[in-house]
Amino acid sequence: MEASHFPEQNRRRELLRVIHEWTQAQPQAEPILGFFDFAALVEVGREDPDNYEAEQVYRQAAGHVNRLRRLVDEGYINARYGSHHKGGPPFNELWMRGLTERGLQLIEELPDPQAEMLDLLDDIAEAIRTLGDAEAPPEQKRLAERAVDELKHFLRGLPPEVATELGSRIFGG
Repeated sequence: MEASHFPEQNRRRELLRVIHEWTQAQPQAEPILGFFDFAALVEVGREDPDNYEAEQVYRQAAGHVNRLRRLVDEGYINARYGSHHKGGPPFNELWMRGLTERGLQLIEELPDPQAEMLDLLDDIAEAIRTLGDAEAPPEQKRLAERAVDELKHFLRGLPPEVATELGSRIFGG
């Protein structure tokens, strides 16, 4: 299905992109993102500049904060929270280490190891097909192509973490 059918997933990806760009632009190894700096970063209140009703801005800010907290809690962003004050914002500051591999894969900054291996197998199958009959008999080429198809089927059935481990073994990562 197209990503446009999942607006929350699009908002999560966009927030990850914003956080990734902000983190990359910071000179510190673990930059601190304050609550109000975060609100400015995601442009709370600017989506409809002609309508600054407090309730609407509050809901917008809460949505961004909740999304950020879920992304941290679910392992897409590597960050730790600063102190909480009763009656204050949900966090005063975040020490941002950046996006995790999982977060980088979601915004397509890192390749998907499973897709990378499937592409490699496609290249192998294509190389087999281009062999001349003098280089390899047709029956051997058919058997080799079937073996590649079986490997592709095997890889598609692996859980992502197993595919990642297998990819690191194959590619030396």
